[in-house]
Amino acid sequence: MSDLLTRLCVDVCSAGISAAAISPVIFVIDKSIMEATSGKANSIKASIKASTTSFLTKPRAFLSSVPFLLLYSVYTATYCTANIVDTVSHIDAKDAQSWARQTTGYGKFLATTTVNLSACVYKDMRYAKFYGVGAPRKMPLASLMLFSARDSLTVFASFNIPVLLAPMLGLNVAQILTPCAMQFISTPLHLLGLDIYNRTGQTMQNRLVTVRAGYWRSSFARICRILPAFGVGGVLNRNLREAGMVRASAVPSLS
Repeated sequence: MSDLLTRLCVDVCSAGISAAAISPVIFVIDKSIMEATSGKANSIKASIKASTTSFLTKPRAFLSSVPFLLLYSVYTATYCTANIVDTVSHIDAKDAQSWARQTTGYGKFLATTTVNLSACVYKDMRYAKFYGVGAPRKMPLASLMLFSARDSLTVFASFNIPVLLAPMLGLNVAQILTPCAMQFISTPLHLLGLDIYNRTGQTMQNRLVTVRAGYWRSSFARICRILPAFGVGGVLNRNLREAGMVRASAVPSLS
């Protein structure tokens, strides 16, 4: 029992540290896409510049703000869920190598997706109200469904596909490239969801024009966001977890 508690502690700590390392960059990019899409900022670049200045000049206010803490919680919860599923899947393992082993099954995908979707949808609802235009209003069901599909694709590309591609690309390379490549598929879902929230009563043709206009800039902006979130962050989380399991297994009373 003490072994399991130690391993779960490693899971939680690895997730929290990894999320803290990558959240500031992701927050700046998330905010810039939201503000540029809604028209609240003149451009993604202008929003990024303003947020970066805020982080450098007032770091305490930046890191303690509700929008930032919402995003930090999303990635802590997502990494933590993936780690715990891996640990529980190898609950009878006796050595550090087995403790740190990753799984690729549907159970991990469903658990991680459920947690990530719930947290992301709530975050996006709050963000749309923080950074959208006009008076805050209820999130349309269509937007919620599009955001859910977007995040499901990203989670699947981040936690399930890399291990399968590792024999061909190497685990670190697959972990970085796969979620980034998925953004070319998921970005239209993101833009359409935002447009439905920001502009009511538009025809699908008008919405598709808006999606096409913002596709490339938003795709690359989201790649810049996903690269730290599930690329670098995923690699960091895995390495911290592996190192933590090795240290935990070396404690005589736990081995």
